Amino acid sequence: MSETWYNPTPGEKLGIDTEVDTRIGDDIAADVAADLPALVTAGVAAAMTAAAAAAAVVYDNGNSGASKAISAANGTRQKITLTASAPTLTVSGLTVGSYGEVLLYLIQDGTGTRLLPTFSPVARYGAAGAPTLSTAAGAVDIVRLFSIDGGTTLNVVLVEKGA
Repeated sequence: MSETWYNPTPGEKLGIDTEVDTRIGDDIAADVAADLPALVTAGVAAAMTAAAAAAAVVYDNGNSGASKAISAANGTRQKITLTASAPTLTVSGLTVGSYGEVLLYLIQDGTGTRLLPTFSPVARYGAAGAPTLSTAAGAVDIVRLFSIDGGTTLNVVLVEKGA
């Protein structure tokens, strides 16, 4: 003998009686109300954890050499080890017509004494002028490279010296 199950559509009355239909609906609503906040909280927490993990990733551009390309497509947090004095860093991948930025960790190699890279496109430093980097071996300075015109104009701001 096979069993047949009836699966009512949402809102459909079972036809048993109004009191039973209302109680079944109330029980389902109570279960949903009890479980939903925990499910939403878990989902939001998972999404926030994934976003935080993605934001914490720092792309390693390796050693600078005399010149190196820095692509915004590699993420908004990047690092590079300076292995030549005043290397040329060419920044690309910023979206035309919108704001874009890269937080760049400039790391002195084992020799140190490396100077601020020359940026292409030509960088603007604002009223404070071009920053002076920490020069000790292994020192880390953080600069924010940003553009409001897709990289035609590159603005450079020292965020932290000797981090």
